[in-house]
Amino acid sequence: MTTNISTKFVPSEGDPSRNIWFIGEAPGADEETGTLNHPAPGPFIGESGSVIFTPCLLRNGLPRPDSVFVTNLSHHRPKDNKFEYLIGSKELADGINEIKELIIKNKPVVICTLGNWPMYFITGKKGKKPGSGILNWRGSILQHESGIKVIPTIHPAAVYRDRKLYPIFDQDIKRVVFDSSFRDLKLPERKFTIAPVGDELEHYTQVLLKSDKLAVDIETFGPNIGCVGFSNDPSMGVCIVNDNTPQFRDSVDRLLLSDIPKILHFGVFDKAILKLHGFSVNNYWWDNQVAQCVMWPELPRAHKYLVSTYTREPYYKNEAKEGGGDKKSWGKRTDRTKLWIYNCKDDATEYEVQECQEKEMNEGPPNWKKFFNFSMEMLEVAEHISESGMLVDQDRRGLLELAVTYKYAKNQDLLERLTHVGFNDNSHPQVHKMLYETLKLPVHKTRQSKVTADEDALIALIALCKEKIGTIRREKELAEWQTKFLIVKMIMLIRGHRKLLSSYLRAKISADGRIRSTYKVPATETGRWSAEKYVDGTGVNGQTFPRDYVELPPESELKEFRAITLDIANESESDKEEEDDEQEEVA
Repeated sequence: MTTNISTKFVPSEGDPSRNIWFIGEAPGADEETGTLNHPAPGPFIGESGSVIFTPCLLRNGLPRPDSVFVTNLSHHRPKDNKFEYLIGSKELADGINEIKELIIKNKPVVICTLGNWPMYFITGKKGKKPGSGILNWRGSILQHESGIKVIPTIHPAAVYRDRKLYPIFDQDIKRVVFDSSFRDLKLPERKFTIAPVGDELEHYTQVLLKSDKLAVDIETFGPNIGCVGFSNDPSMGVCIVNDNTPQFRDSVDRLLLSDIPKILHFGVFDKAILKLHGFSVNNYWWDNQVAQCVMWPELPRAHKYLVSTYTREPYYKNEAKEGGGDKKSWGKRTDRTKLWIYNCKDDATEYEVQECQEKEMNEGPPNWKKFFNFSMEMLEVAEHISESGMLVDQDRRGLLELAVTYKYAKNQDLLERLTHVGFNDNSHPQVHKMLYETLKLPVHKTRQSKVTADEDALIALIALCKEKIGTIRREKELAEWQTKFLIVKMIMLIRGHRKLLSSYLRAKISADGRIRSTYKVPATETGRWSAEKYVDGTGVNGQTFPRDYVELPPESELKEFRAITLDIANESESDKEEEDDEQEEVA
């Protein structure tokens, strides 16, 4: 036992011979002491358990404690409910060993792990590190080392903090209930054809040209197309690799230009990239992302989420990654074979998702189909706006960049004189230390209880400082609050300058002097459009251009500032050349 782990034992709940198990992390304060409604200690009897977990089980036909077995990895509560204190402890090891023994003895049909750590210790699955990745793996049908089926989901405490997660949590519980009626994994069987060439490529091209509809997906290496994948059935996928031969272009051209209805996910990206390389997509009929936004705008619309909702394919978006996550553009170190298989899975699951979405849309409100058809028509408008872009006045842009850089430098100098340190307002630790330790301002936290100094926090602190300045009469205290006000204001202004420079005034523009955006239709809960950088990595989010005017300093000051910055730039270049010469001499 350590001082960071409670000595009080919190028992499991229910009969371990039940078909369905739920495994959480560790008891909280309420679970350790009991509550008014649950006087005896037990798992998930606190707020997240009584408000989220228990009602969700009940609405899915699982009344506690008679129908399920509920336990935690550890029977002992860690200090401040921080699971990290349990890592490597005897309390955690004892709890996990007990679970293993109970699994072997009782053989439940399905285990639902609640949160990151139970998923990791029961299945070994994780994100970039242990204790992460639940939003990727949730809903997947996995296995314990004993062969028992495991379905991870979000921890009820996370759902309690963010109620937008509740529909996803409820969806996962439904899958747990459904899967409790059989022991098999029942994972989909799919056959993939990778990099066909010659007669084999022509054979599959002819097969695909006879399809009723085609799912299409691409993978890129920077600006270059790595492959184009196709599927005409959830059980198959064909990945045509770009080997820079006429046959590759001929096969892809015939398939994309055919009258066969095409299915894409966020097809605006794929179509734009294909167009940059001379390909056109005919009969762009269905977009899974658009359909999801039309039917369920409050839910996620990423492909990984749709796969977890409409298919039994476990999470696979990490199979071709270099560092995590789903990508459209891959690096040189990517395993090509894994990437081609990944592309085939995208195609097959894209097709399967579309089939389910179409059925759901046809059975739903008539307005779903009307709004979907309208949105698909608007995609053509969005593509035109994206391709047109806006011509940039380079001289004016340079003048604005100089003016904002000048203000940035002046405010940075003032901030450093106020704080008496070389201050980096882009460093979260430095800002937090300055605001909450040095200045002793009220600490602001996110909904996840993490300390923050985001824009909302800074606005609140500025309002507090103004209130104090307006009420305090003692000269010394008034001066202190005026200094605090200036420091917070400078941090906010400097962040604004940096954002304006990096995101807009120094943004990359296309070779033809235009700045472009990629527009998504629809893309928000309210059905509005959204935008991001253009598909080639240039441009900006065209819907977030700042509307505030930029006041130009006096011409004399700008000239002096320009001269100083040019001198600094020349000195830096000269220093670099000298350093290169020294390295050459050493070599």
